[in-house]
Amino acid sequence: MLQQVREMANDGEVREALVLLDQSHDPIVNNVEATRLRAELLVALDQLDEAESMLERAIKQGQDVHLDMGLVYEAMGEFDKAMASYRAAITQNARNVDARVNWGLLLIQDGKAREAVVLLQEAADLDKKAQWQLADCFLALGEDADALKALEGAVRAGEDRALVDLVELQGDSLPTNMQLEYLARAEKAGSRVARSDLIAVLVDLGRFEEAVASGLSAMDMGDELVVGPLAAAFEGIGDFQRALVLYEQAVQGNEAYEEDVARLRGASEGF
Repeated sequence: MLQQVREMANDGEVREALVLLDQSHDPIVNNVEATRLRAELLVALDQLDEAESMLERAIKQGQDVHLDMGLVYEAMGEFDKAMASYRAAITQNARNVDARVNWGLLLIQDGKAREAVVLLQEAADLDKKAQWQLADCFLALGEDADALKALEGAVRAGEDRALVDLVELQGDSLPTNMQLEYLARAEKAGSRVARSDLIAVLVDLGRFEEAVASGLSAMDMGDELVVGPLAAAFEGIGDFQRALVLYEQAVQGNEAYEEDVARLRGASEGF
């Protein structure tokens, strides 16, 4: 039943998945996986207070859900409480990799990358795939060589999502065919940003029609990260009106596109 609930949620039927879960499980009494899944659904529905209350009851019942509580606090913007929850998760399970990773990433976000090194190195020692997040720490410290080494280690361990960062770090030193291969592998592994980077590479190569097709396919699946690169692809094939609409949409989430909007608006008399 839990698998069916998760599949419904993945298909976008989050509210229906929660109803089905509540009909079939009492998460506090039943099992920790049901509790964690219910918390995940509540966060997706922005019902954060209910998620917090449920997890507090679960913790009192002895369930190991401190990691899940940390994720709820992150969604609330309560980062100190989130870090305290991750600390509690590690106390309860000394080999908890996810708690170390999440805590470390919060420290990086707070400008404390040097402190995060210890946590993320511990995580990488427990699971070599966590070298991906350790690389973020090295990048924040300006230690690019160590970041590259960590990313390569994560990929060797099977974390293909790290290939996106590898491409961004190595840039033009990587042959373009290798960039495309790496980004395709990252997308297949579940990276949310790989498709937008792949479209940007196609645009740089002048393969505009291929970029448009890839971008439209991604937008049909609800991927809003591709809007900016897709705008550039439409500009490349000469569809300036469509490009302007997409640039205006992209600028809502990324001010870097303001220059593109101004440039196309200035040329709009020629459309």
